[in-house]
Amino acid sequence: MLEITEEDRTIKDAVEHGLYQPVGMQLENSGYVLGIDGILADNKRVIIFYRTDNQLTSNQLILANDKLQLLLPNGQPSTGIYGNVAYQRVEPPGKSAGYIVFDFYGEEEVPDDFILTGYIQEEESAGNLKSGRWFETAIYLDKSVFVSLEKESVLQQTFRIGDKEFRLEKYAQTPLRTDVYVSELSSEIKPIDWFLDPLLYAGGTDREHDVQYLYQRVGPDGQGRVIYFGGSWYRKDAPLQLQFGGMKYKLTPDFKMIVNTDEKRLVNNPDDRLYLTGVKKQGINVAITFRMKHGNKRYPEEYFEFVPSFTDGNGKTHRLQTEQNLREDADSSLQTVVLIEDKPYPQPLTFRLEDHMGTVVEDQVNFTLQ
Repeated sequence: MLEITEEDRTIKDAVEHGLYQPVGMQLENSGYVLGIDGILADNKRVIIFYRTDNQLTSNQLILANDKLQLLLPNGQPSTGIYGNVAYQRVEPPGKSAGYIVFDFYGEEEVPDDFILTGYIQEEESAGNLKSGRWFETAIYLDKSVFVSLEKESVLQQTFRIGDKEFRLEKYAQTPLRTDVYVSELSSEIKPIDWFLDPLLYAGGTDREHDVQYLYQRVGPDGQGRVIYFGGSWYRKDAPLQLQFGGMKYKLTPDFKMIVNTDEKRLVNNPDDRLYLTGVKKQGINVAITFRMKHGNKRYPEEYFEFVPSFTDGNGKTHRLQTEQNLREDADSSLQTVVLIEDKPYPQPLTFRLEDHMGTVVEDQVNFTLQ
């Protein structure tokens, strides 16, 4: 177990502090063996250590990621969300060991007992997966091991990324997870999509001291973000250091590019970094070319993602024939070409964007979490 988790400080710390609960269960289904060795758990996370043994061939057995579930004792789905499966092959061939992670992100905490269900497939030499076997087993937790290991620290610290204002509300800690809550103080303007490069350090700002970044999602009020890291509970040698590399915001529905294709000009420009570079016939279509100079070092390419329809001057909806992101030659930068059917349209034409790389704001901010 320690060999396959040697890169995960959260798991090592939890094991060393007595959170590991042995299970020692073995399931067999027509020559496929799944062993549940033990569990690490707290109120927000479950990590299940397993091993597999193919007793029919020397081929590897794989757990199907999309079929792993934690069910409540009554058979109903829990709110535990499958995070990842880490595994490694062990000798002799056909055997492996690893762990499965489930996270509880809402108000529901890890239950005392649950049912683990999933599907095991055999990986053939060419990498193809054969049809496999279902498995299901009940697992019981001793919650007294971790019942008091949870705390919350209020921060209420305001900060800015670009011209967008946020507030670092609080962070919550358990042995296996650290949750950071950030609210938007102006959610109508450039609503947050995600934070760039969230980093959390404990005791230093290098790779040796970082706390694994897991995931981020919309905050409990439908705004802001909650950023999830691995556990920092046992890393108390120095205050936690939090860093964001910037943000990416979402385009609002009113972000529209209005083009008069007869006059080959932008009637309305929602962003002064955006411009129209051409309107010309291309076979049975009209090609409309857009560019954007946003200056992002992280995403230097110019990129647009259009809603696959547009409206004419009378409000009638038409389908985009296609959307292409391409270069004129090997040395030129990316541009976006929208093809529409070549026919007369009441002008102007309105195109709505779902995304573009100008929504990335690179602006590093740092905090000390006391």
